[in-house]
Amino acid sequence: VICTDGLLDYVTPLYYCVDRQGTPRYELRHPDGERMRHVAGLSDGHQLAAGFSDEFVAVFDSAGRKLVEYDHLFFVGMTRFRHQFLDQHDAIEITEGPWAGAVAVMTVSIESVGGEDVAGNGVIVLDPYSGEVLWDWSIHGEPGDEQPIDPGVPYDRHGLLSQDGVEWLHANTLLHGVDEDGHQFLWLSLRAQDWIIKVDVETDAIEWRLGHEGDFDLVDDLDAANPSPRDANRWMFQQHAPEWTHRDSSRTRFLVLDNGNQRPEPLPDGAERYSRVVEFEIDEDSMRAAITFDHGSADPQDPRHFAADAYGDANLLPGGEALLFDAGLLHVGGGAFLAEIGYPGGQARWRYDCPDGPGLFKARYFPSLYEMTW
Repeated sequence: VICTDGLLDYVTPLYYCVDRQGTPRYELRHPDGERMRHVAGLSDGHQLAAGFSDEFVAVFDSAGRKLVEYDHLFFVGMTRFRHQFLDQHDAIEITEGPWAGAVAVMTVSIESVGGEDVAGNGVIVLDPYSGEVLWDWSIHGEPGDEQPIDPGVPYDRHGLLSQDGVEWLHANTLLHGVDEDGHQFLWLSLRAQDWIIKVDVETDAIEWRLGHEGDFDLVDDLDAANPSPRDANRWMFQQHAPEWTHRDSSRTRFLVLDNGNQRPEPLPDGAERYSRVVEFEIDEDSMRAAITFDHGSADPQDPRHFAADAYGDANLLPGGEALLFDAGLLHVGGGAFLAEIGYPGGQARWRYDCPDGPGLFKARYFPSLYEMTW
């Protein structure tokens, strides 16, 4: 089954799963009729959900009964930093390190900078059942000082699509990891900066910025003695849903949905705006990045061509021979779609179109309904 968020007849919010024929097999509804942007299975068999129509994070049991729910007011007085809203885009279980079994949720707060309101993201790590806060962080740092917590992401820096404070970061994905030496870190995907950042949870510092005008050089071959640079348009732009596919010492491979609403260099004559599913490999020792898989095309006649305004996801399927991805909102004609392609060949295997449906934010695959974590 393939699971995603959506609406029933544009009225009733639900999280649902369909089989490869499009037949509904499972659904989860909030008892108060709230839409849940993101749902993830927990290792204890329960489900973690982040709200869309109202900001909250909740845990449901396997029968769909709500066990606990928190909004931002619950955490007042329990955190180091200010968190004015819980962010709808992501909530994850932490599966390794000293916080294993806890969950991390993204947050939003507003800082006044030069008289302009600037929205920035943060993170709260908590026990999902007691609500105890284990750690928190905010890009704003100390409120009121008009300085971000780290100068690596300055207030006056914007990505190609963003030109205002409200869209200064627009974080949409959170990843937690532990290095071989036990060092914990977080990745945050910042759509409005065209960057992914790595945050050191011990120092609160931003270790690096990955993407156009960031800290890594994009090259053709990480192992070449003198690698050649790749053009700037091959970076990801306005991206969604990075997901690790391999981590080994200083090297990490990850998939990402490159929406590509805007790119830094003009496209060739006859080309159209395009999105891609991309796998990058990064080397944190050499601070270089390379592309190991690329599915998408600027040629509108190419069957790989698609252009998604927003949303989207890409997942390596069990066995490692195929990818599932979704194009959340298309900019011309039709609607969202789910597709399976071969990996690394990229050949089309399966597609499920949602021409009249709402945008699909993320999609998750399970070999069968009975093999779901929850």
